[in-house]
Amino acid sequence: MSDNKIILITIFLLAVFVFVTPSYAKKSKIKGDPELLWLSPLGDSDIENNDYNRCRLIKKIKPGPGRALEESNNTHDILSTYISNLYAQSIKISGYIEAEKEKTDNSEPDLSDEKTLLDEEITKRLGEISRRMNIINSFEAGTMLLESLNKLNELYPNAYETFKIIKNDSLELSDDCNDYKKLF
Repeated sequence: MSDNKIILITIFLLAVFVFVTPSYAKKSKIKGDPELLWLSPLGDSDIENNDYNRCRLIKKIKPGPGRALEESNNTHDILSTYISNLYAQSIKISGYIEAEKEKTDNSEPDLSDEKTLLDEEITKRLGEISRRMNIINSFEAGTMLLESLNKLNELYPNAYETFKIIKNDSLELSDDCNDYKKLF
């Protein structure tokens, strides 16, 4: 089987899987919630935003002088994964927006009843606004992450060789991320 046929079959199967999942069966016409899980680039499930994990991420991208190949490989892996995720999310959102433009739903709910008004108009619209804001926030957070990682990548190899940390009741320099772990 040729490579083109394999690629086409793979894309077809992925498309079928994506459009048959239960998340697409929701009644809201707003689609595009973040579906990709941005995992930790540190090789574990610890995604807590703390000094220890920030140190580990920095050490992954800036392992130190004399380790240019490792730095280049780590940076490429992390950035390419996150850029691909963000690109995939943007393509899906663009498709959803186009589908919403083409969709015409002219059915008007009965607004004479107060409960129907609350359920059909106010609550539904607030839910759609909330989902739209979550989509925008997720996309913006992903963009900011990539910008921050790119700025970190542009620094000198020894920019974060050591960190200031309170150790033994005094401010000291350390190059071991585990010192942050001992603080908590």
